[in-house]
Amino acid sequence: MAAARTTWHRRFPALQKLKPNVRQFFKGGADIAQLLDSGEAWVCGMTTNIPAYSLIDAGKPVKFIYPSDGAMAGVASYHIAKNSPNVELCKKFINFALSPQAQAAFCAGVIAGPVNRTAEVTDKIKQRVPPLDQLRVFDWFKILPQMQTLADRWNQEVSF
Repeated sequence: MAAARTTWHRRFPALQKLKPNVRQFFKGGADIAQLLDSGEAWVCGMTTNIPAYSLIDAGKPVKFIYPSDGAMAGVASYHIAKNSPNVELCKKFINFALSPQAQAAFCAGVIAGPVNRTAEVTDKIKQRVPPLDQLRVFDWFKILPQMQTLADRWNQEVSF
């Protein structure tokens, strides 16, 4: 955990240097889309590609790029609640959701890579999703215990 704290510790001074050039911090994808669409924002950091590609698909002059050192991997997962009265039905749904056809449709809808290796996605999705070797998986077991401390520090040192 010390390494994670050291890494974050070094980033706050850099964020403070950028602060005078930041007009607004956004709270969600709708804010981002509105700022980009109106031309108020020329650049913004995003945690998902969905708002940007929605604008691009609508013909807006927006470009989405991933960091050169890799993109954050997000995971959509399925879970069955403990003591669920419909365990077998849940399993049937999960198997359907992981089928090649459902994965291809899901990936086209949310601009993601499939977890089913036999699912075929369109060339458009292939161009928009980074290859596996460029994905970075965050260690949430290290991050989550620090979230409140990081949020407090962000609010005190960086945010408006």
